[in-house]
Amino acid sequence: MKSLEQAVQLFQAGKLAEAEAACRAFRKKAPKHPGALHLEGLCAAGRGAVGEAIELLERAARHAPAYEEAQHDLGHLYARAGRAEDAERVWRRSIARFPMSPAAYDALGVLLTRARRFDEAILLLVTALGLDAGDPLARKHLGDTHWDAGREAEAMPHHEAAFDLWRGPPDPVFFEHLWQQATRAGKHDRARAVLERWREGCPDDPVAAHLLAASSGGAAPARASDGYVEHTFDAFAATFDEQLASIGYRTHTLVAEALVRARPEEGEVGLDAGCGTGLCGPLLRPRARRLVGVDLSSAMLARAAGTGCYDELVHAELSRFLAERGGFDWIVSADTLCYFGELAGVLGGVARALLSGGHVVFSVERLADGDAFALQAHGRYSHTPAFVERSLGDAGLTLVAQATETLRHENGRPVEGLIVTAAR
Repeated sequence: MKSLEQAVQLFQAGKLAEAEAACRAFRKKAPKHPGALHLEGLCAAGRGAVGEAIELLERAARHAPAYEEAQHDLGHLYARAGRAEDAERVWRRSIARFPMSPAAYDALGVLLTRARRFDEAILLLVTALGLDAGDPLARKHLGDTHWDAGREAEAMPHHEAAFDLWRGPPDPVFFEHLWQQATRAGKHDRARAVLERWREGCPDDPVAAHLLAASSGGAAPARASDGYVEHTFDAFAATFDEQLASIGYRTHTLVAEALVRARPEEGEVGLDAGCGTGLCGPLLRPRARRLVGVDLSSAMLARAAGTGCYDELVHAELSRFLAERGGFDWIVSADTLCYFGELAGVLGGVARALLSGGHVVFSVERLADGDAFALQAHGRYSHTPAFVERSLGDAGLTLVAQATETLRHENGRPVEGLIVTAAR
């Protein structure tokens, strides 16, 4: 038994290879021992061998039908392997055998939520909470189910309760969602509390740091960090275009139209600065002999490549790219400079990268009050028209046109922005 205890200690210390070897050594003496089969299966799953792990846990479950943890973990492995029907079967069997244990109700509720069987999922999750009202994960999962079912008002109390019960390290995805919910609902004290606990638990997380700065009301950083921008857009890449379409996004059209007004000629070398998924690409391609796109998000660039509009796509931070590359007749930047507060630096890079007589067209969100810029609670910067004009002058660029336009709608309200055209 000593070698199995050692295997458990190694597993708990994260030494999976050594724990797996200890399990195998133990099973030479006791090949059907369910605890050893279970632990060896978890080790195999930890190194990505899900099929092997399933086989080991199936054997553990056969040898010990009353071994609840093995049954439960087998269900998770089935779900991980995409075998939803097998996972449901195992968890329903666990519920029948262990009706007072909340774990299987919770796991099956999450599985059925993914299958969009919301009413069944809610009944299971309510049962799990009835058995353990202090479980923050079950409370979170119930909120998630309501949210995915389109019942946002019902979701929020459960998510807030989960946050109040949360004791372990922050879950960045959940905490960011909590912050978004609270911000949309105007619960600014709650939103700030979420960010403070997130930052305390994850001091190196760039998203928590940036959003906390945005909500603090104090001095704003000069620009959003690379880590924040990269994380934000990598996370949204898969559904980015669909989300923008749902909010009436039109910035890409506005900047392309402004470019045509400034430079009606075709066949030039152009840069899509902050190209994202390539929304501007089809609008810019007919005007360019050569079209380059640059973005900090590799996931966004992968989507942009699929448009077939770009001659070259570069994964880089915009200011560094502009310091190294040049020779552009025009540069277009849609919804990228809203992640910069101070503009003179990045616009100075634009001036260096443009050929003499070249033009830049970009958008920023419009700040109605003040004389410079502000970092808003949603994490983006807004700028006053006067500050934009001063920044262009500091960068050696001449303002050609500056128009106030509706860029999109958020929470049913129009987002006003500036479409700016300048020349070198």
